[in-house]
Amino acid sequence: ASLFDALPLDYGVILVVNPETGQLEPVASCGEAAEASNWSKSLAQRVFTENVAYLSDDAVADTRFSESQSVMINQIRSVLVAPIASRQRVWG
Repeated sequence: ASLFDALPLDYGVILVVNPETGQLEPVASCGEAAEASNWSKSLAQRVFTENVAYLSDDAVADTRFSESQSVMINQIRSVLVAPIASRQRVWG
């Protein structure tokens, strides 16, 4: 079973850093994210850079996401974003 099977979600994506480019790239996805890269790149980058997780049940109203155009345009409601990290580095 995959992580996506265990969580009730409309879409999701798992991102890891490409060692050659240093950019976050999807390695697994489900739902709309699989077809349209329909995920907040600014939010993902913030989680990666700051090595912090974000949880919100109303991302549109959450001031932490007010500058994320994709959150506003797509009217994203519930959000769970967490880094994939070890003590030495953030992987994705």
